[in-house]
Amino acid sequence: METTSEKLNVEPSTGAHFFHNLVSLGISYLSVTRQRPDHFNWDWMEGQKINLETAFAAYVLLDEPVVLKVDGRQSSGIIILPDGP
Repeated sequence: METTSEKLNVEPSTGAHFFHNLVSLGISYLSVTRQRPDHFNWDWMEGQKINLETAFAAYVLLDEPVVLKVDGRQSSGIIILPDGP
């Protein structure tokens, strides 16, 4: 998942080579903004333990997997969070 932040608001990745790699490897991609109509549970994400952080990215390692469903034809997707505390 790729997103923006208050400190770094850039356009999502759109390069042909980038998307060729995703498609050829069968990797789903979501770009989420903090603007409508996107909706994301930021409280949940910000509550996750950061595994590695760089100047421009934070990587989290989840205790339980999430389910990601993407409809490339409709340009939409959903992330189903694990049940738990």
